[in-house]
Amino acid sequence: MSWNPDILAEFKSVFGQEAELAVSAPGRVNLIGEHTDYNRGWVLPMAVERRIWAAAKPTTGGIELSSANMTQHVSIDKPTRRTGTWADYPIGVIWAHRGGGCNVPGVKIHYHGNVPLGGGLSSSAAIEVATAFLLLKFCGLPLSRKQIALTCQLAENHFVGMKCGIMDQMTSALAQSGKALYIDCNDLNFDMVPFENDDYVIVVIDSGVKRKLAGSAYNKRRKECEEAANKLGAKSLRDISVEDIDKVESLPEPLNRRVRHVVTENHRVHEASGHLREGRFDEFGSLMTQSHESLHVDFEVSIPELDFLVDSCNRIDGVLGARLTGGGFGGAIVALAKAEAVSRIEKEVVIAYREIFDKEAKLMTTKPAEGVRVEYS
Repeated sequence: MSWNPDILAEFKSVFGQEAELAVSAPGRVNLIGEHTDYNRGWVLPMAVERRIWAAAKPTTGGIELSSANMTQHVSIDKPTRRTGTWADYPIGVIWAHRGGGCNVPGVKIHYHGNVPLGGGLSSSAAIEVATAFLLLKFCGLPLSRKQIALTCQLAENHFVGMKCGIMDQMTSALAQSGKALYIDCNDLNFDMVPFENDDYVIVVIDSGVKRKLAGSAYNKRRKECEEAANKLGAKSLRDISVEDIDKVESLPEPLNRRVRHVVTENHRVHEASGHLREGRFDEFGSLMTQSHESLHVDFEVSIPELDFLVDSCNRIDGVLGARLTGGGFGGAIVALAKAEAVSRIEKEVVIAYREIFDKEAKLMTTKPAEGVRVEYS
């Protein structure tokens, strides 16, 4: 994506001053491995070619935040409580950073991005990582990119109140162009998995149904997984393998199905990583479709709009597989497709979706993109 806002000019227009630093961080799409991250399992995401830019200037006063996308200006003295707006994500990062020793007294930040908000591509993590990265530049605290991700997760878990895993923040902070990340969410070790083949693209379709995970069943699913792990005598569901399915089936409903999804999804991530490394795209696509079926039936986080988009894509010649991506309950789907299939998806899926659901589905194609970076200093 070549789109790039004039973030420095926007900052000056909003605040009447010159910015000292500008950074950008990408959204992410998870290729496979859904609801496994907070169960200390494995995931296989990549950064997308959509980013959020942030320009900033440290001050001696309070915190001033502006967003071109939200057309809002938020001012607070201290990052001590939520505002109930988009600004809670950067405020939470400032709160977490100050708790960790990054003592920027005050800051002005302006944001502008093209990551769809609420579309399942983790615009929240992009905002968080961009904020954390630029604050570190101001205070000179030598945190690794992995530690940046942990700071952002802390902010979202304990300030925003969303009990997310670490995948989104790690991807936005650590991603490399042309590669997916194979992440072990238990110890945060990761490998870069090459994904550089011009014959194939990742297609993301935003359903237009906004996800509001903090107020949805997402936290309920997490509690169900924790309860099931306790009943199985495990520290987390990563300790349960596909060989333990008989034990899993003895759990009461719906815990048995929740665990079945996590256990089989972890297995699919392992297999998918190997397929991607060896260029077996057909097999990779098949696992994506299996993942969606599990998310629909066992984890119950899909909705009719997402099911329609997945099923319709899978009927297109040249689509190798598709699944919902993100937490579910709205957002986007992701498909692996041959490049020449994209025009057919636009004509046969997006138009039909509009006619049936009276909603606009927004399609984008992407290759694996770079993580957070400095744009101006």
